[in-house]
Amino acid sequence: MVVLLNGLGVTRFQQIADWTDADVAAIDPQLGAFQGRIARDAIVDQAGYLARGDKAGFEAKYGALGGEL
Repeated sequence: MVVLLNGLGVTRFQQIADWTDADVAAIDPQLGAFQGRIARDAIVDQAGYLARGDKAGFEAKYGALGGEL
């Protein structure tokens, strides 16, 4: 998924954290086998935690990150 997002110019968590519903609707169909995961995996919310550097908050809600930010 990282390669697909990079190909769309998405390179930072903050970009994803700022997505609106319209952005998600435009990007999701371009994700091929990953289509639907933005909503299903709460990617925008996860990116918000990561963009803020809130590892503890991320892990409390989504589980162990498994590395440093």
